[in-house]
Parts: sequence; C-alpha cells; structure tokens
Amino acid sequence: MWQHRFETTTDLPAELIWPVIADIAGWANVDHNIRHIEVDGTPAVGARFRLKPKGGPTLKFEVAAFDPPTTYADRCRMPGAAMTTRHKLLPLTEAGGGTRVVVDIDVTGPLAWFWGPIAAAKHASGLPAQTERIIARARELAWVHSSHQPA
Repeated sequence: MWQHRFETTTDLPAELIWPVIADIAGWANVDHNIRHIEVDGTPAVGARFRLKPKGGPTLKFEVAAFDPPTTYADRCRMPGAAMTTRHKLLPLTEAGGGTRVVVDIDVTGPLAWFWGPIAAAKHASGLPAQTERIIARARELAWVHSSHQPA
C-alpha cells in the first residue's frame, strides 16, 4: 500500500467548502492539472467520471463516498492497483471555528508499489496548492452569495 496525507485549516465552515469539492464538473477551476473532465450524471456514490490530466491519459473514476458536507472520495482503477482520494472536512471546535481539511490518497493492490510513486505522488504534490484554490473559490462563492442577499 502507498499512502499520503495532506492537512490544513481554514476559518471557513465545511458548508462553504463542500460545494466546491462536490462540483466535480468544475474541478478544472481549482485543479490546474486537469485538461478535461466529463461527469456521468449527478455527483453521488457510484457516479462515474472521466478526467484527463495535462500530459496524461484519460482516467476513469467512480465516486466512492459522498456525504455532504463532510466526506467525498473517489476511486481510480489502474492495472494491478486502485487509487482512492478522500477529502474530509472536519469542524474545528476551538474558538473561532473553521474547518480542518484532510486529504488522504491510498493506493492498494499488488502494483501499489509501482503506481504510488508514479501517479499518486504527482497527484499528492499538487494538494497544497489545489486545496488553497478550493478554499479561495469557496471564499469567493460565499462573498458573491452574501453580496446578493436582500438587505
């Protein structure tokens, strides 16, 4: 098995971050490594989508967990392995609130030793910047929404 974890915190509540993570078709707005993404149906457990990263082949994914506003996971099968990426949005209980964003990548199967350092490590290296863009997009959407509320 190959594993990687990235964590960060933000002052935003999970309810503001979730719409950005749940908008699979819009991921190219926050993940600059995506050239093209195509979703079959509404995001939910079992939904399938195809993602073409820049410089790579089109990959097939299936949504493995979809529990608003706290948990999203998808799985990509590769020859001899499967890569699962899981986003958890955990409320911070200390003063001021906010959210701990945890992203886990696991590669399992007999060829995890091969795919982990190649495919998953590249994905993992982009998580800090990608997560910052997710938070920035959530902040932007929250501001747009709040500025259009009746007084």
